[in-house]
Amino acid sequence: GNRFEMKSQESPSTENRDGIWSLLLFTLLSTFSVSYIITSLLKGIYPDALVNFIIILSAGFFSLFHLGKKVRAWRAISNLKSSPLSIEIALFIFYMAISSLAVLIKVPVILLISSVSGFAFLVSIDNVYIHANRKRSVLLHSGSTLLSSLAIISLYSGSIMPFAFILIIRLILSLPLFFTGKGTEYFSIRFIRIAILLVTGTGYLSGLVRADIHLFSLFLTGELLDRLLFYLDFEPLSIRSIAKKI
Repeated sequence: GNRFEMKSQESPSTENRDGIWSLLLFTLLSTFSVSYIITSLLKGIYPDALVNFIIILSAGFFSLFHLGKKVRAWRAISNLKSSPLSIEIALFIFYMAISSLAVLIKVPVILLISSVSGFAFLVSIDNVYIHANRKRSVLLHSGSTLLSSLAIISLYSGSIMPFAFILIIRLILSLPLFFTGKGTEYFSIRFIRIAILLVTGTGYLSGLVRADIHLFSLFLTGELLDRLLFYLDFEPLSIRSIAKKI
């Protein structure tokens, strides 16, 4: 039948680990790429072609590891009418192509199109998990791709007020999880993530270490932890039930 076959030979623990890390790296690198493109547009400059290619091609590479048999990965876009996973992958392919074109030919309108398509792609990533989990809380998680991208864009572009607003929103969304749901199970990760959020946010808003590479590296580490918590909270391998419908 027209079914996208998934891996079945691995033990649950191995499958869980591989699924989380491949999805985490794919979505995180995709978020970095889109944020880089949009920030460049806002600054009126063109992204570095090599940097963009490395990030987006790495994201594409890691995306293959949660699609089961790699040689059949082409089937992932075979059901655009009803599958959010197919839509996500189609948008990723389009974004990868148009953003690569934008950095090569350096035409402003192409850069704008790649920014818009990238934004739509990020929205489609979390839409897959909304479909899989049927939970509104997916939209209200500090580790969503949309919030992460907005935080990176505001930080890198020097937009202090938007960054402060997003910081407050993420703190509001993160703190209740200490006491409900899986909060106690992943307490240490949540504690470290919030500590990083407070340290980097305070440092950036104070203006004392705004251009410091260590601060930015710490900030990106926090984004990684936030995205990891997103998958731990919403059990990303439920996405495989969607893939079976393709």
